[in-house]
Amino acid sequence: MLRDLLSGCLDVYLSSVANRTNQVMKVLTVLSTIALPALVVSGIYGMNVKGLPGSDAQYGLVIVLGVMVSSTVILLWILRRFNWF
Repeated sequence: MLRDLLSGCLDVYLSSVANRTNQVMKVLTVLSTIALPALVVSGIYGMNVKGLPGSDAQYGLVIVLGVMVSSTVILLWILRRFNWF
């Protein structure tokens, strides 16, 4: 009887640890999803390649920063709509 009781307690503990791990993974997934578009755009424009759109424009930096901010805001809105955070 004590073995069954101890086994049940261990199962409850492992279940609570798994639930906390799932919550942490959900937060890390949301953070990486939010950062991904800005990282991709900065990686592309960080290369020394000629002919990128907006690289020769007077306000190219402002346009690229606007794309980064707008994509991050759109992702935040989508994640908020699906109740991910």
